[in-house]
Amino acid sequence: MAKLPVLTEQGDTYCLFYFGRDGLTKKIGLATSTDHLTWRKHPSNPIL
Repeated sequence: MAKLPVLTEQGDTYCLFYFGRDGLTKKIGLATSTDHLTWRKHPSNPIL
């Protein structure tokens, strides 16, 4: 299993997978960017 954060490229979009905790549980989030400067969290990410 890969350690997070992980940055991948999907065509012209960069995908950043990261994790956080809400108490005892790890949650995975996703943010995307086309320029490495402006990142958008995926709308269904858990609130961490």
